[in-house]
Amino acid sequence: KEFNELSSEFDAHLTVLIDAFGGEQHSSVGRHDIAHAPVHGLVQATSATYEDTDQQIVWRTVPRHGTALPTQDAEDLATLLSRLPSLFAGA
Repeated sequence: KEFNELSSEFDAHLTVLIDAFGGEQHSSVGRHDIAHAPVHGLVQATSATYEDTDQQIVWRTVPRHGTALPTQDAEDLATLLSRLPSLFAGA
C-alpha cells in the first residue's frame, strides 16, 4: 500500500522470490502391492497421484511392492531381495 501511495519517496526496485526447496515433501504412505517385483526387487516400481486444490498442487509418488519371481537354485534369495524395499519403506 505505501509503495503505491507514496511512490515518489521510493526508488524503483525489483523483488524476486525464489523457493529454493520447491515445497518438496517426503512422507510414508500406505503399502501398494503389485503381483511381482521387477528385477528381483532391485528396481522400485511406483504409482503417482495428482491433486490440484486452491492452496496447492501435489504430485504424490508412492512405492509399489511385490514378490520376486523365483530364480532357479536361489528361491530364498529372490524372496529376501524382494522384501527389502517394503522393509525400507516401512522403517
